[in-house]
Amino acid sequence: MRRHRCKTTAAGVLCIIAGTAQMSVGTVLAVVSAPAAELLGPQWLMYVGIGVAVLGVISITGGVLALQRRLWGLALAGAICALVAGNIGLAIPAIVFLSLGKDVVDREASQGW
Repeated sequence: MRRHRCKTTAAGVLCIIAGTAQMSVGTVLAVVSAPAAELLGPQWLMYVGIGVAVLGVISITGGVLALQRRLWGLALAGAICALVAGNIGLAIPAIVFLSLGKDVVDREASQGW
């Protein structure tokens, strides 16, 4: 049983790391491109940065829920958001570990942990 709990813990940590990286990149992208948009014209880069930061927040939330072993669907959505934003090396193992640890999350949620 303890070995199965390690999978969801690893998935949660990977999601939090990916989400933190996404928030950092998204914030820098949005802040740096905002003044440049006044000079160059297109503002789409600022909106991409905001979108990446929002995906990072969802990924961090999913990682926290994976560590708590609650709301498996939202934890999986956080891992998928990490994948969409481009953290392939962190997101794919997180998705695999969450998929393998689904029974642990369901069992602990039904016991009220």
